[in-house]
Amino acid sequence: MSRNLKRRFLGRATSDSESRTSEGLGRRKRLMTGLSPMRLLTIAVCLAAPFFLAACGGGSESGTTAASPTETEAETGTEGESTTTSESSEEGSPGGTLVMLSTEPIGAADASTVFLRQAYVLERPTYVGLTADPAKGGKEGAQVVPGVATEMPKPSDGGKTWTFQLRKGLKFSNGEEFKPKDVAFSIKRIFALGGGPGYYLGDLVDAEACAEDPKTCDLSKSVEVDEKNWTVTFHLKAPNGFFPEKLSLIYMVPSSTPMKIQSFTPALGPYMWKTNNNQESVLVRNPEYKEGTFEPDLFPVANPNEIVQKYGVTPQQEATEVINGQADYMWDEVPPDQLNELVEKSPSQVKVNPSPFVDYAFLNTKVPPFNNLKAREAINFAANRAAYVNAVGGSRVASVSCQVVPASVNGYEQFCPWTANPAPNGEGEWSAPDLTKAKQLVKESGTEGESVQAVVPNNEKALGEQLVDDLNSIGYKAELKLLTPQAAYGFQQNSANEPQTGISFWQSSVSGGLVFVNLLSCNSFHPNSDASPNLAEYCNKEVDAKIASAERTAVTNLDKAYEEVAEVDKMLTTQAPWLTLYNVNDVDIVSARVKNYVYSPLSQFLPDVASVE
Repeated sequence: MSRNLKRRFLGRATSDSESRTSEGLGRRKRLMTGLSPMRLLTIAVCLAAPFFLAACGGGSESGTTAASPTETEAETGTEGESTTTSESSEEGSPGGTLVMLSTEPIGAADASTVFLRQAYVLERPTYVGLTADPAKGGKEGAQVVPGVATEMPKPSDGGKTWTFQLRKGLKFSNGEEFKPKDVAFSIKRIFALGGGPGYYLGDLVDAEACAEDPKTCDLSKSVEVDEKNWTVTFHLKAPNGFFPEKLSLIYMVPSSTPMKIQSFTPALGPYMWKTNNNQESVLVRNPEYKEGTFEPDLFPVANPNEIVQKYGVTPQQEATEVINGQADYMWDEVPPDQLNELVEKSPSQVKVNPSPFVDYAFLNTKVPPFNNLKAREAINFAANRAAYVNAVGGSRVASVSCQVVPASVNGYEQFCPWTANPAPNGEGEWSAPDLTKAKQLVKESGTEGESVQAVVPNNEKALGEQLVDDLNSIGYKAELKLLTPQAAYGFQQNSANEPQTGISFWQSSVSGGLVFVNLLSCNSFHPNSDASPNLAEYCNKEVDAKIASAERTAVTNLDKAYEEVAEVDKMLTTQAPWLTLYNVNDVDIVSARVKNYVYSPLSQFLPDVASVE
């Protein structure tokens, strides 16, 4: 069984069912537009304490180069070597039209509301925030660079105040000059439209007030614009050294932009939107853009004359057309059988890249049997993680993991105590289940024979069945409760339902493992609420204190902050509020004529950098 794993959101902006999926499309479905600002901020505020994501955080939600899957088979669920790296060394020439294919259209590409990963591939060459994602792969691509700001800001007031110097001479694609007032307007417009990017503004002093009543939102306590000196200053509720990274997804729009969602908005980048409908999206060169306006790492080249994304094509058709040279890039996930064939026949056209994405089974720490630590440890030892990886398509699609923080992000240090024959201090890989140890722990916990219900989205049935098998194998009486994806996530979040376990996921698109560990903070749990992303209902004041420490440390020393995140990850993994299953890989298929392929850990495939000439 395979699920569509690739069309993800830039980050979990809300607990609404819309943020999960629609039936029949796996977990890669739609936009975050149309969500109420208060619902967005409910999650953003509870997670803002330790910086968010995106990328999606973004991450980087990705802090390492593209690591290949291991070369062992069966037991670890892997299938051989990776066929790619995050960058190709081939250079191309400007010109031509790069054609991308997708099953589903991206919907409205309004800079203030769009929140779909698929759309982000087209947003990065067009929209620019105060900071931005560089056009680089691997570790170098995991750290944001200045966008409309001239340099990365220096904090004051212990990290609660951030001042940005703004670039002069910028023009939007509609001919309007960029002005300092556009920064405040762009933020107000996000609140007014309830856009997904509001997720990253929860640190602001005015965040809750602006979410509750956007009409009266003046940002007077949060944003100071100095038109004379071309600066903008932000005031946060608490120190947060990761705040500048979040702003890479807060795009600028001119102050004349209507306060209603647009099909697309004026651009500051090297490309602008020409068309965006249910048939295709088309980017063309922005006549107002001047080369050298931004940091060299942001827009080093603008190769294609046009970038076209066509919709309404099945994944099978996408792969066939790209391999045959009728198109250049497919967005959707390749069916497993077809992928294996492509790897054999056209290995250079298959690109495998780790992404900031983790799939897990939550273990409710407030409800029997998993309110008992030994019961949580038992299922972690018993889990056949290779089987979960195989259930979603094998090691090219996913990589076994035991911990909260994904392998592709800053703050990751390999740690797996939940395996047969673990390495000293748990610092090795997962190899196989340890059923003997698991059964012993179940007996010691006094929970043997207890009933366990696993609440699982019906498009995750194979994963749910494996979870039930693993639970039954160590003495529980487990059963599967299948719900629609929308209903499942709602049921899992609300503590009034007393959910015991179930399958879920989390991803981010802005750099930093802090996003992931914060998901298990006390502030992320809201009793009897459908906006409670801490499904395990886990709360540990010591963990929260270390998260707050990492945020403070990040103000002056980002590397040290990520070391602290890694320690928090080990604490959480040992406490086992999750049964982590695997990290997801992005598998790209490109045509033979695509040169200078770059996969950014923050931005994914970079069509503006790629050459088709």
